[in-house]
Amino acid sequence: AEPCPDRRFVLPPRQLRYRHVVMLLRQAVPDADCELLAQTLMSYLEPALIFHLTRQCHMPMERLQAGWYDLVARVTGTAGPC
Repeated sequence: AEPCPDRRFVLPPRQLRYRHVVMLLRQAVPDADCELLAQTLMSYLEPALIFHLTRQCHMPMERLQAGWYDLVARVTGTAGPC
């Protein structure tokens, strides 16, 4: 259940998460377009996309998790999880 498209990205809880991700990205990669990167990273975690990839494309959750860690490591220039 998601809000209608014209409200989806302006709800206070999402805005709070977005601002937090932007802040973290500014610390990790200050010369990047952190606002756009934050939107991109958060998109990876959208429930509809996760549903599509796991149920309709039959991707295992472990693959999505590994992809998430890889994406974050590449964006921030850090190593993956310990």
